[in-house]
This record gives sequence, structure tokens and C-alpha cells, in this order.
Amino acid sequence: MERGDPRVRALVESVADTLGQRLASVTTDIQAVIEEAIPGLRADESARLLSASVGENVDAAIRAFVDGEELASAAAPAAAVDYARRLAQQDVPATLLIRAYRVGQARFFRHCIEELLRQSPGDHLEGLATLEMSEIVSDYVDQVVEQMLTTYARARDGWLRDRSAVLAMRVRELLGGAPVDVSATERALDYRFDQHHVGLLGWVDEPAAANALERIRGAIGALGRAVGCATAPLVIPADESSAWAWIPTKVSV
Repeated sequence: MERGDPRVRALVESVADTLGQRLASVTTDIQAVIEEAIPGLRADESARLLSASVGENVDAAIRAFVDGEELASAAAPAAAVDYARRLAQQDVPATLLIRAYRVGQARFFRHCIEELLRQSPGDHLEGLATLEMSEIVSDYVDQVVEQMLTTYARARDGWLRDRSAVLAMRVRELLGGAPVDVSATERALDYRFDQHHVGLLGWVDEPAAANALERIRGAIGALGRAVGCATAPLVIPADESSAWAWIPTKVSV
């Protein structure tokens, strides 16, 4: 049966209409399942934002069922964006946000199938088998993706630390007057040497700050834009809370 069959469309719209009428209870149920499955989001001061995010996401999905909205151009709901920002500000790992969407999707899909079965005649063996298989696959993916994301994050952090160490070594060689391949070093640092530069040392007063280097890069980047740099400054971490930087200038200072 091809997508767009009027019989299928009628069932989908009917399920969407019924779930829309129960939006509040569906939202509450999905939020409860997410908080139970992900302790890091439970009893959080952002629970209200989580509820709003779930509600707007469910509402958007239901409207997509009815309107056939082009999902490729769909924008994330405002409440979902606000919730993601709040988690970032609280230093909640992105993996928990991703997992919340997986858990919420599985629970929402269960509501859809259960409502479809209620509205369809027959013994529902195929529908019940579909529901059971989808939940098994969802649980499997939830477990595996969690492990893959953890592995990815650790590998990426290690690679970034190694790359920063290599770049710092190249800068030390340059400053020490060691013979270097200028073209290769420019490519590695993504920075041109045939210009004037202003050297800086940037740091934060809270060495334990998780985003110290990001803050330093942001401040130096803003300074570069303020003085009209045509290219980005070179920023090399010195340690977890400080960095060396060179801002390209049009004239020597």
C-alpha cells in the first residue's frame, strides 16, 4: 500500500485528531517516561520547560499528520529551543537531550499505535506485533546509541587535546626560531604569516570553568572583529583556562 492512500490518510488524520484532543495527558505521560528513563532530567528546575518542549513537539507532530507538512523545512518549536538552551547553560550533556528525544519518540509512537488499534476492527495481531517490535528496536537503539555517543565524545575530546598539543608545539617552534616549513605550518594553523600581528594572552579567572577556552576564543574573536580583521585570529590553548592569541592587523603596532 503506497503512501497517500486515502484510507490510510483517513486513519492517520483520525488518530491525530484524537491525540490532539488529549494533548495535555499525552504530554504529561511522555514527560513522566522521559524523567523516569533519564534521571539527569528528573526533578530539574527546568521541568516546566521540558513539559512545554514535549507539548510543542507533540503538537507539531500531530499537525504534520494532518497537514502533511513538509518536514524538511519544519522549524524546531520555540519551547524546545528554549529547553535546549537551558540544559546547555546548566552544563547538562547533550547526550541526555538526544536520549530524551528518542525516549519521547518511542512513547509518542506507542500512543499513536494504541489509538490506531482502538479505531480499527479485527483482532489486532499485526498491530500488536508492530508495537512490540517497535519498542524492542527502540530500546535496542537507545542502549547502543548511548554507548556510541559516549565513545564518540571521548574520542573527539582526545583528538582535540592531541591536535591542540601539536599546534602548540608548532607555535613554540616558530617562536623559538627553529627552521620550519612555512607553507605547511600555515596550512596546519590555518593562519598566514605574511602580515602584521598583535600577540595576546587570554585567560579566565575561574580555572575550573567548563567552557573557559570557548569564552576566550569568543572574546578574542570579538576583539578581532572590532578592529576590522579580515581573517580570524590564531588562538592556541596554553592550558585549560588560558590561551595564546595572535590578531592579524593591517599595519604594525
